Amino acid sequence: MRVLIVEDDALVAVTAAGALEDAGHEVLGPAYDADEALRLVRASPPDLALVDINLSGREEGLALAQQSKDDLGAPSMFVSGEVAAARRRDTCRPRSNCSPAIDGRRWPAP
Repeated sequence: MRVLIVEDDALVAVTAAGALEDAGHEVLGPAYDADEALRLVRASPPDLALVDINLSGREEGLALAQQSKDDLGAPSMFVSGEVAAARRRDTCRPRSNCSPAIDGRRWPAP
């Protein structure tokens, strides 16, 4: 699976990338802001984008996920401690929720 990581915390992004690669996934990025993420999505659409909601102190991950889906059909999954922000936005309609505690043994197989 081609997975884009959008996370402004470099340590979190690199850790997630390593876990996904170890599980056999192809990682795009990581992208550290919405502009970089959109460039990557347009150049090579992912099967899934893992998106932090709060990028550089703003909730731009929400708009990024919506634009990626609307313009390119790229689905996103929020990986963030800012779930209240996602629930407040009418434009964001999550299909499901999952526990934020995901360890290396629980990443989905490719």
